[in-house]
Amino acid sequence: MKRIILFILIPFLLSLIVACSGITTPDIKMIPLPDTGNTNLQVLPEAQILRSSGVIEFHVGTERLFVFDNLGNPDFIFYGNDQTWPVTTRDADAYHVYSDIGLSFRIFGDEVKEITLLNDDWIGSNGLMVGLTITEALSILGNDYDYRDFPGKDFYDFPDIAIMIEVSDSTDRILEINIQEGNRVLL
Repeated sequence: MKRIILFILIPFLLSLIVACSGITTPDIKMIPLPDTGNTNLQVLPEAQILRSSGVIEFHVGTERLFVFDNLGNPDFIFYGNDQTWPVTTRDADAYHVYSDIGLSFRIFGDEVKEITLLNDDWIGSNGLMVGLTITEALSILGNDYDYRDFPGKDFYDFPDIAIMIEVSDSTDRILEINIQEGNRVLL
């Protein structure tokens, strides 16, 4: 019962705080699917990660060491198809993947440049989630996007809302959702 109340109350309180502060954010609100068991995970515009111990904020621009100090070592680190590093490497300009929470942080220089949703544990209040077809995604996000075709997958970039989706050529389904500047993740 406490989890359900917190699951409903926390997003409401955060929305109230944002509304009263005058901050404007895109209308993208991500929450976990109720049946995943991850009832403490959410994604909202402007990059924060909520934990049972309090609120930790992650966003594009978060310092590199802040990610490691709060999440520990990633499950793996890579860039491109052929570059990998030991998980204890803290200075790699690369993707730092945390499979247990379904997130990846692209970290370059001293800061986070992008946060990626890796699985269908995350769902937006508008229904956006990994696994949707491109037709379903476009009905949610609209047709104002830049398109890039690569072998095996396509990229749909929505610069006005700072979201990019990666779609499988073989299934036409979303593989990943890239959260860019101006959006936040709550855990």
